Amino acid sequence: TAEPRSDQAERPSARAERKEQARRERERRIKQAKRRQRTRRLVRWGVVLAAAGGIGWFVYDQVQENREVQERAAAAAARVGLGEVQELPDEGAQHLQPTDPPPQYGTVPGASGPHAQAPLPADPKVYDQPVPETAAIHNLEHGYVLIYYRADGEGALDEAVVTDLEDLAEGEAEVIMAPYENLSDGTNLALVAWTRLQEGQVAADADPGDVALVARGFIEEFRNGAAAPEAEVP
Repeated sequence: TAEPRSDQAERPSARAERKEQARRERERRIKQAKRRQRTRRLVRWGVVLAAAGGIGWFVYDQVQENREVQERAAAAAARVGLGEVQELPDEGAQHLQPTDPPPQYGTVPGASGPHAQAPLPADPKVYDQPVPETAAIHNLEHGYVLIYYRADGEGALDEAVVTDLEDLAEGEAEVIMAPYENLSDGTNLALVAWTRLQEGQVAADADPGDVALVARGFIEEFRNGAAAPEAEVP
């Protein structure tokens, strides 16, 4: 009886090793994201910290770095077809009761307002089907960022862009990505935080790296932002 070829025997092991490497990389990126959050909080209290501990140069350096990221993200947004970040009215944060009718949010997608009593779980971070919007808005209340996109039909977000955004979401804490069936006409991507919305029609030939840069800038600016009623605190 012929013995199996050694390369065939090694394939399951190689796949397992690739999965393990991908898992370690996701964990590294999540830890990196949490470090960025801690740094942003320090920057937010920079004046106090500088006065108390003489770390003014550190604060200045971090402010400059954040400003550069936001400037690059704004330039990338203009290249790919996304608008500026909108600051929206707060529609409240009350919990829906089982007998309450579905809420009508002031924007599509909603960026605040009445929501389900339970949020979406922290995992999975990436969904291939639409999620209940009332649950997702509960996540926004806790400081999450949502990445919504048009998955099918005319004007759907390009697959290469979707892949890059999925990779980004997998490596970030408190970020969820999912299709959204009823995005407004002329919109195939929406980035949402509590009372913040950035949306537009990403061009079919847009650089996926540019789109991911816009999303990363939005995440770093608004995840656990001061506007979210129950954002994670240091």
